[in-house]
Amino acid sequence: MSSSVLRQKVALFALMFLPGFAWSSWITRTPLIRDTLHASTEVFGLILFGFSCGSMVGILWSGKLINKYGIRRVALAGFMLLAVGFLLLAVALLLANQQMAFCALALFGMGLGMIDIVLNIEGAAFEQHINQVIMTTLHGFFSLGTLVGALIGMGMTALDISINLHFGIIIILTALTLALQFTHMPWASALV
Repeated sequence: MSSSVLRQKVALFALMFLPGFAWSSWITRTPLIRDTLHASTEVFGLILFGFSCGSMVGILWSGKLINKYGIRRVALAGFMLLAVGFLLLAVALLLANQQMAFCALALFGMGLGMIDIVLNIEGAAFEQHINQVIMTTLHGFFSLGTLVGALIGMGMTALDISINLHFGIIIILTALTLALQFTHMPWASALV
């Protein structure tokens, strides 16, 4: 395997790791999020519904957006929505604003849905390009991201680390990984 193909694989796997990592990072803090927002169980269920709404919009719009703007722009937009949603959630917690939290999770979910579609398209195209099965490993990296994010979230909770510090660290790690890996993506769908 050439170093170029290896670098492209690492980029693809790292970018699939990120959404799982970010997702489980806030999921582990849901009891504290609910308490900070002073939300009843019913209201918090509605706030979490924002994530579901955003995810479905991201998944359903991705195809049209890719056809109109190209897969790279949609991928970048998905990661930006993920980061903005995370940042907005941190602000919503500072302000104890339930409506803002709903919007934050909707943006986060939309970004996650777009990223899921883009990386699956890219993974399948790259798999064909290198003539090697990678999709199971690719999906495994999402799961690995959820595991690592959950462990970090549990650790932050056990150490009573501020939720905003926790989210700030996740945003910085996501931005760094994206900055280091995005340019190494194979973008093989353009070659198929």
